[in-house]
Amino acid sequence: MPISDPDSLEYHLTVPYLSLESGVFNIEPEWFHSQTAGAGEALTTLSLSINAFQFSAILQYISLFLLILIIFQFDSAKFKFNLKTKNLIILCILCIPSFLFLVFTLKPTLFSITSNFIAFILTVFVLPNEIDKKKSLYIYSLIIFFISCSTQFKFSFFLSAGIIGILSTYEMVNKKLLTHSIIIGFLLTCAIILPREYYDYVNLNSNIIQNFFSPVVDKYNVSEYFMDSIRHGPGNSRYALVWLFLPVRWGGISPGWITETLGISVFIFIFHIKFFKTEVKKSFIAFFTYILLGLIFGQPSGRFFIEPFLWAMFCSLLYINYYKNNLLLIFEKIVIVNSLLIVSALIFTIVTFFPGIISTKNYKETLKLKADGYLAYDWANKILPKDAVLISTHRAYAFSINKFISSQFRSHIINNEQRDHYIGLIAKKKPTHILYLEHTYNNNHDYFYSCRGKLVAHGKDVGRIVGRNPFNINQNNYDTYIYEINLDKNKNCRKK
Repeated sequence: MPISDPDSLEYHLTVPYLSLESGVFNIEPEWFHSQTAGAGEALTTLSLSINAFQFSAILQYISLFLLILIIFQFDSAKFKFNLKTKNLIILCILCIPSFLFLVFTLKPTLFSITSNFIAFILTVFVLPNEIDKKKSLYIYSLIIFFISCSTQFKFSFFLSAGIIGILSTYEMVNKKLLTHSIIIGFLLTCAIILPREYYDYVNLNSNIIQNFFSPVVDKYNVSEYFMDSIRHGPGNSRYALVWLFLPVRWGGISPGWITETLGISVFIFIFHIKFFKTEVKKSFIAFFTYILLGLIFGQPSGRFFIEPFLWAMFCSLLYINYYKNNLLLIFEKIVIVNSLLIVSALIFTIVTFFPGIISTKNYKETLKLKADGYLAYDWANKILPKDAVLISTHRAYAFSINKFISSQFRSHIINNEQRDHYIGLIAKKKPTHILYLEHTYNNNHDYFYSCRGKLVAHGKDVGRIVGRNPFNINQNNYDTYIYEINLDKNKNCRKK
């Protein structure tokens, strides 16, 4: 499908494209989201080199398919699961509304979720039952490899990776293999995690500790306020957990937020729950540890909590008795109805986006309808000279045919020292123009006011707020402005 989600258009696609164009991994200190790029964007860079623009989206789909296949095929001498129960668990997973968003985006989230899911199964169900010490070392190496890789796709996976890593190391201690485990962990960490830490040290910040504990860093602590906004997420109360399952935000409810939730199908694990097996106890220790730490340090959004619920749903295979629970049979009917709604959403998506892959004309029409920022940049691209260097206040940078500079730092500045530092960084890139949206024009964060020159163009109702979510039907138009700008080092740019 045409790529239209905001995060992909800002950096999941744009960072790889610029990296391929320049020959170096394109991370800019003033463009905070570019610093969150990692192994997923590296894979996208490789795919773009052969014009495989949809590789990451296909990888997302394959990752979900692999997760389902693992559950369907998992059996061992110790664990024999009922096929009908497996099918119900799989259906419940496929009914998680967040997957409607994740499968169709370039975010490499599902790849890491599946990697960690494999590591979780190896840790809880395979490693403890392996008697051979040599095979245990191989399994442990696989676990550490999977969880280390997942952290390089998205920083938030450090939480689940840490929990799985501690559990697997505990099993190795029980096997009296702690020394071997330390060596394996050290070597794989050096090979997988250390290169990125070294990159950040050389190019972004010399504070190694800060670099390790934050995906976005700078010397003036502006990144801390950016990370606070990321952790704030949709703004839900961290302890009113209804937003995990229902499209609720700020006390309101809207079907437009459904893809941020886990839905009701994840409740499958509560039926006839028993802690008589060691695997169940370990799974729920991991589950509650993740929930507790996630509520404290993570983002209050259902998507952030997919992993622990997947763990709980899988381990429920150990205690669900499909034929002796009337409530479960009723729940199954609810899940089936839920699945029909999911299928309806998929059909709508296909009908809406499929024309966009048939022709260039249809592709552009689809972007006009579903990609916020396309119309604004299409207007700006026709006005700006080809050699223009554009400071932009709209995050859909992928649509700019001109060299652009992110002004993302604006929303996180709290003092003049920070402001002057970032304006100085941008001045070195010699911008010639600046693009404003109606809601970024002359506001409290317009730190370029005193440095802009004449008005080049004013687009009346040129931009339109649109989205790929069919329930978000708000399509308000907004004005756009292009000014000349001169960030001479002797000029003091500030709000009037």
